[in-house]
Amino acid sequence: MDGEGDIFGANNRFLLENASNWHTWKFQVKVILKAVNAYDLVDGLLKCPENDDTKLATWKRLDAKAQAVIVGRLDSTAMLHVQNCETAKEIWDKLNTIYEQKSDVSLYILQQRFFEEKYNGSEDVSTFIAKIEAIVTQVRQAKGEIAENMIVTKIISSLSENFRHFVSAWDSVPIEKRTLSELTARLIIEEQRNKMYQESGSSSSTAFKTDTKTRKCFICGKVGHYKKTVKLKRLKTATSLKTFQMLVQQGQKTRKYK
Repeated sequence: MDGEGDIFGANNRFLLENASNWHTWKFQVKVILKAVNAYDLVDGLLKCPENDDTKLATWKRLDAKAQAVIVGRLDSTAMLHVQNCETAKEIWDKLNTIYEQKSDVSLYILQQRFFEEKYNGSEDVSTFIAKIEAIVTQVRQAKGEIAENMIVTKIISSLSENFRHFVSAWDSVPIEKRTLSELTARLIIEEQRNKMYQESGSSSSTAFKTDTKTRKCFICGKVGHYKKTVKLKRLKTATSLKTFQMLVQQGQKTRKYK
Protein backbone atom coordinates (compact mmCIF):
# COMPACT_ATOMS: atom_id res chain seq x y z
CA MET A 1 0.00 0.00 0.00
CA ASP A 2 1.91 3.02 -1.25
CA GLY A 3 -0.32 5.89 -0.25
CA GLU A 4 -3.63 7.17 0.93
CA GLY A 5 -4.97 7.06 -2.61
CA ASP A 6 -5.11 3.29 -2.27
CA ILE A 7 -7.57 3.68 0.61
CA PHE A 8 -9.78 6.58 -0.37
CA GLY A 9 -10.17 7.91 -3.87
CA ALA A 10 -10.50 11.60 -4.62
CA ASN A 11 -14.27 11.30 -4.95
CA ASN A 12 -14.56 9.94 -1.40
CA ARG A 13 -12.78 12.78 0.36
CA PHE A 14 -14.63 14.18 3.35
CA LEU A 15 -13.72 17.85 3.77
CA LEU A 16 -13.35 19.65 7.08
CA GLU A 17 -15.81 22.53 6.91
CA ASN A 18 -16.31 23.72 10.49
CA ALA A 19 -16.59 22.51 14.07
CA SER A 20 -19.80 20.60 13.33
CA ASN A 21 -17.98 17.91 11.34
CA TRP A 22 -14.60 18.20 13.06
CA HIS A 23 -14.74 14.95 15.04
CA THR A 24 -15.95 12.90 12.09
CA TRP A 25 -13.26 14.43 9.89
CA LYS A 26 -10.58 13.89 12.53
CA PHE A 27 -11.48 10.22 12.89
CA GLN A 28 -11.26 9.62 9.14
CA VAL A 29 -7.94 11.41 8.74
CA LYS A 30 -6.42 9.58 11.72
CA VAL A 31 -7.31 6.26 10.09
CA ILE A 32 -5.68 7.30 6.82
CA LEU A 33 -2.56 8.65 8.53
CA LYS A 34 -2.15 5.40 10.43
CA ALA A 35 -2.60 3.43 7.21
CA VAL A 36 0.27 5.31 5.57
CA ASN A 37 2.42 5.08 8.74
CA ALA A 38 2.33 8.85 9.28
CA TYR A 39 0.20 9.27 12.40
CA ASP A 40 3.16 9.00 14.78
CA LEU A 41 4.62 11.98 12.94
CA VAL A 42 1.64 14.29 13.56
CA ASP A 43 1.18 12.88 17.06
CA GLY A 44 4.73 13.91 17.95
CA LEU A 45 6.11 10.41 18.53
CA LEU A 46 8.23 10.48 15.38
CA LYS A 47 10.58 13.43 15.74
CA CYS A 48 12.49 15.10 12.97
CA PRO A 49 15.92 13.37 12.92
CA GLU A 50 19.13 15.38 13.23
CA ASN A 51 22.62 14.71 11.92
CA ASP A 52 21.40 11.95 9.61
CA ASP A 53 20.69 13.04 6.07
CA THR A 54 19.23 9.68 5.02
CA LYS A 55 16.72 9.56 7.89
CA LEU A 56 15.94 13.23 7.42
CA ALA A 57 15.09 12.67 3.75
CA THR A 58 12.81 9.77 4.71
CA TRP A 59 11.15 11.87 7.40
CA LYS A 60 10.53 14.73 4.96
CA ARG A 61 8.90 12.40 2.44
CA LEU A 62 6.62 11.04 5.15
CA ASP A 63 5.86 14.56 6.38
CA ALA A 64 4.94 15.64 2.86
CA LYS A 65 2.62 12.65 2.55
CA ALA A 66 0.96 13.50 5.88
CA GLN A 67 0.49 17.11 4.82
CA ALA A 68 -1.12 15.95 1.58
CA VAL A 69 -3.55 13.75 3.51
CA ILE A 70 -4.58 16.57 5.85
CA VAL A 71 -4.59 19.59 3.54
CA GLY A 72 -6.30 17.63 0.79
CA ARG A 73 -9.28 17.28 3.11
CA LEU A 74 -9.72 20.92 4.12
CA ASP A 75 -12.18 23.30 2.57
CA SER A 76 -11.06 26.79 1.60
CA THR A 77 -12.02 28.32 4.96
CA ALA A 78 -10.22 25.73 7.08
CA MET A 79 -7.18 25.97 4.83
CA LEU A 80 -6.73 29.65 5.72
CA HIS A 81 -5.83 28.66 9.28
CA VAL A 82 -2.85 26.50 8.29
CA GLN A 83 -1.25 28.33 5.38
CA ASN A 84 1.71 29.44 7.51
CA CYS A 85 2.41 25.98 8.94
CA GLU A 86 5.60 24.22 7.84
CA THR A 87 5.07 20.62 8.96
CA ALA A 88 2.21 18.16 9.21
CA LYS A 89 2.38 18.29 13.01
CA GLU A 90 2.04 22.08 12.98
CA ILE A 91 -1.02 21.77 10.74
CA TRP A 92 -2.51 19.06 12.96
CA ASP A 93 -1.90 21.00 16.16
CA LYS A 94 -3.34 24.20 14.70
CA LEU A 95 -6.53 22.47 13.60
CA ASN A 96 -6.92 20.83 17.00
CA THR A 97 -6.45 24.16 18.76
CA ILE A 98 -9.13 25.84 16.65
CA TYR A 99 -11.80 23.18 16.29
CA GLU A 100 -11.57 21.36 19.61
CA GLN A 101 -12.45 24.63 21.37
CA LYS A 102 -15.38 25.25 19.04
CA SER A 103 -16.72 21.73 19.51
CA ASP A 104 -18.30 22.68 22.86
CA VAL A 105 -20.64 25.06 21.05
CA SER A 106 -21.20 22.44 18.37
CA LEU A 107 -22.15 19.91 21.05
CA TYR A 108 -24.86 22.22 22.36
CA ILE A 109 -26.28 22.65 18.84
CA LEU A 110 -26.27 18.90 18.23
CA GLN A 111 -28.03 18.21 21.51
CA GLN A 112 -30.63 20.81 20.59
CA ARG A 113 -31.14 19.13 17.21
CA PHE A 114 -31.61 15.78 18.94
CA PHE A 115 -34.44 17.06 21.12
CA GLU A 116 -36.12 19.07 18.35
CA GLU A 117 -36.07 16.38 15.63
CA LYS A 118 -39.60 15.14 14.85
CA TYR A 119 -41.10 12.36 12.76
CA ASN A 120 -43.13 14.07 10.03
CA GLY A 121 -44.92 10.98 8.71
CA SER A 122 -43.89 11.58 5.10
CA GLU A 123 -40.69 9.55 5.43
CA ASP A 124 -40.10 5.94 6.37
CA VAL A 125 -39.73 5.36 10.08
CA SER A 126 -36.37 3.69 9.40
CA THR A 127 -35.17 6.94 7.79
CA PHE A 128 -36.25 8.91 10.86
CA ILE A 129 -34.43 6.51 13.18
CA ALA A 130 -31.32 6.78 11.00
CA LYS A 131 -31.45 10.58 11.37
CA ILE A 132 -31.65 10.27 15.15
CA GLU A 133 -28.76 7.80 15.21
CA ALA A 134 -26.67 10.10 13.01
CA ILE A 135 -27.20 12.98 15.44
CA VAL A 136 -26.32 10.73 18.38
CA THR A 137 -23.11 9.68 16.63
CA GLN A 138 -22.16 13.32 16.12
CA VAL A 139 -22.92 14.09 19.77
CA ARG A 140 -20.67 11.27 20.91
CA GLN A 141 -17.92 12.33 18.53
CA ALA A 142 -18.17 15.79 20.11
CA LYS A 143 -17.50 14.10 23.48
CA GLY A 144 -21.13 14.24 24.53
CA GLU A 145 -23.24 11.33 25.67
CA ILE A 146 -26.83 10.24 25.07
CA ALA A 147 -27.94 7.03 26.74
CA GLU A 148 -29.74 4.37 24.71
CA ASN A 149 -32.90 4.55 26.81
CA MET A 150 -33.06 8.27 26.06
CA ILE A 151 -32.81 7.53 22.33
CA VAL A 152 -35.65 5.02 22.62
CA THR A 153 -37.79 7.51 24.53
CA LYS A 154 -37.03 10.20 21.96
CA ILE A 155 -38.16 8.00 19.06
CA ILE A 156 -41.32 6.81 20.84
CA SER A 157 -42.36 10.33 21.82
CA SER A 158 -41.81 11.61 18.26
CA LEU A 159 -44.08 9.12 16.48
CA SER A 160 -47.27 10.22 14.76
CA GLU A 161 -50.83 9.32 15.68
CA ASN A 162 -50.72 6.32 13.31
CA PHE A 163 -48.48 4.54 15.81
CA ARG A 164 -50.62 5.16 18.90
CA HIS A 165 -51.51 1.45 19.26
CA PHE A 166 -47.86 0.54 18.87
CA VAL A 167 -46.87 2.96 21.63
CA SER A 168 -49.42 1.39 23.97
CA ALA A 169 -48.12 -2.08 23.13
CA TRP A 170 -44.51 -0.97 23.65
CA ASP A 171 -45.32 -0.03 27.25
CA SER A 172 -46.02 -3.70 27.95
CA VAL A 173 -42.61 -4.83 26.67
CA PRO A 174 -40.26 -5.85 29.53
CA ILE A 175 -37.80 -3.09 30.37
CA GLU A 176 -34.77 -5.26 29.62
CA LYS A 177 -36.06 -5.77 26.06
CA ARG A 178 -36.73 -2.09 25.33
CA THR A 179 -33.55 -1.70 23.31
CA LEU A 180 -32.98 0.47 20.26
CA SER A 181 -32.52 -2.53 17.97
CA GLU A 182 -35.73 -4.13 19.26
CA LEU A 183 -37.65 -0.88 18.83
CA THR A 184 -36.33 -0.41 15.30
CA ALA A 185 -37.28 -3.92 14.24
CA ARG A 186 -40.79 -3.65 15.68
CA LEU A 187 -41.42 -0.21 14.21
CA ILE A 188 -40.43 -1.34 10.72
CA ILE A 189 -42.85 -4.28 10.99
CA GLU A 190 -45.60 -2.00 12.29
CA GLU A 191 -45.03 0.45 9.44
CA GLN A 192 -45.23 -2.34 6.86
CA ARG A 193 -48.45 -3.57 8.46
CA ASN A 194 -49.98 -0.08 8.34
CA LYS A 195 -49.07 0.28 4.67
CA MET A 196 -50.56 -3.13 3.91
CA TYR A 197 -53.85 -2.17 5.58
CA GLN A 198 -53.99 1.12 3.69
CA GLU A 199 -53.33 -0.56 0.35
CA SER A 200 -55.89 -3.26 1.12
CA GLY A 201 -58.54 -0.67 1.95
CA SER A 202 -57.80 1.25 -1.23
CA SER A 203 -58.01 -1.91 -3.34
CA SER A 204 -61.36 -2.88 -1.83
CA SER A 205 -62.78 0.55 -2.55
CA THR A 206 -61.56 0.43 -6.14
CA ALA A 207 -62.93 -3.06 -6.65
CA PHE A 208 -66.34 -1.97 -5.38
CA LYS A 209 -66.45 0.98 -7.74
CA THR A 210 -65.46 -1.20 -10.69
CA ASP A 211 -68.08 -3.77 -9.79
CA THR A 212 -70.90 -1.23 -9.92
CA LYS A 213 -69.96 -0.40 -13.50
CA THR A 214 -70.27 -3.97 -14.74
CA ARG A 215 -73.10 -5.55 -12.74
CA LYS A 216 -76.76 -5.10 -13.72
CA CYS A 217 -79.51 -3.86 -11.49
CA PHE A 218 -82.02 -6.60 -10.59
CA ILE A 219 -84.98 -4.21 -10.91
CA CYS A 220 -84.40 -2.12 -14.03
CA GLY A 221 -81.78 -4.27 -15.77
CA LYS A 222 -79.38 -1.35 -16.30
CA VAL A 223 -75.70 -1.33 -15.32
CA GLY A 224 -73.98 1.16 -13.07
CA HIS A 225 -76.05 0.80 -9.89
CA TYR A 226 -77.71 -1.70 -7.56
CA LYS A 227 -81.38 -2.28 -6.86
CA LYS A 228 -81.15 -0.39 -3.57
CA THR A 229 -80.28 2.71 -5.59
CA VAL A 230 -83.44 2.29 -7.67
CA LYS A 231 -85.53 1.71 -4.56
CA LEU A 232 -84.11 4.84 -2.99
CA LYS A 233 -84.92 6.91 -6.08
CA ARG A 234 -88.45 5.51 -6.23
CA LEU A 235 -88.94 6.21 -2.56
CA LYS A 236 -87.84 9.81 -3.04
CA THR A 237 -90.14 10.16 -6.05
CA ALA A 238 -93.09 8.69 -4.16
CA THR A 239 -92.45 10.92 -1.20
CA SER A 240 -92.22 13.98 -3.42
CA LEU A 241 -95.47 13.05 -5.22
CA LYS A 242 -97.30 12.51 -1.96
CA THR A 243 -96.12 15.85 -0.65
CA PHE A 244 -97.22 17.54 -3.87
CA GLN A 245 -100.69 15.99 -3.65
CA MET A 246 -101.07 17.17 -0.06
CA LEU A 247 -100.14 20.70 -1.06
CA VAL A 248 -102.68 20.64 -3.89
CA GLN A 249 -105.42 19.44 -1.56
CA GLN A 250 -104.59 22.15 0.95
CA GLY A 251 -104.76 24.73 -1.81
CA GLN A 252 -108.18 23.51 -2.94
CA LYS A 253 -109.52 23.70 0.59
CA THR A 254 -108.25 27.24 0.95
CA ARG A 255 -109.98 28.40 -2.22
CA LYS A 256 -113.21 26.64 -1.17
CA TYR A 257 -113.47 28.53 2.10
CA LYS A 258 -112.79 31.81 0.41
